[in-house]
Amino acid sequence: MARLVIGADEVGLGAVLGPVVAAAVVLPSKSPIEGLGDSKKIAHNRRVQLARTIMTEAPFWAITLSGVPLINKHGIARCHRDCMRVAVLVCREEYPEAEIILDGDRPIHELGHHRCIVKADTKIAAVSAASIIAKVHRDELVVRLASKYPRYDLENNKGYGTAKHLKALKEHGVTKHHRKDYAPVRRLIEGI
Repeated sequence: MARLVIGADEVGLGAVLGPVVAAAVVLPSKSPIEGLGDSKKIAHNRRVQLARTIMTEAPFWAITLSGVPLINKHGIARCHRDCMRVAVLVCREEYPEAEIILDGDRPIHELGHHRCIVKADTKIAAVSAASIIAKVHRDELVVRLASKYPRYDLENNKGYGTAKHLKALKEHGVTKHHRKDYAPVRRLIEGI
């Protein structure tokens, strides 16, 4: 039998609006789920289908997030680390024997033994699965804001600082969902 892996990844680090979201997924090292890969390179509709499959077929998964108030208060690095840690710990509670693999190169010491692999979302099925469900969850959260803030093109940019989004920021101002420490937002707040 293939060993179990808890794979974890996050999305939304570079966005100027909305939460950072992390997910952890428990999968066998030889995953039965076809089509996993880097969530950013998978077409939206296929990514949504894969997320449903993962959430149905994976033995266990967890999604956590830090909203903009926490990001503004504590910074993205701490919020990102906290989200990843909590998602992994929830999975490890159910599957303590599973190997833990995080995407990236920054260990989270509170997790104990684990591996960090750069671009793990392209190499390790459980990390790819975590990336996919985190991205689908975050995208859905941000798109829900689009009807309230139609001028920011959120349904297309998902909170990232595209030219259209930055232009809307200049024309219509900063919302409570924007991250105040991010350079384009901070410059507007400070009038630079």
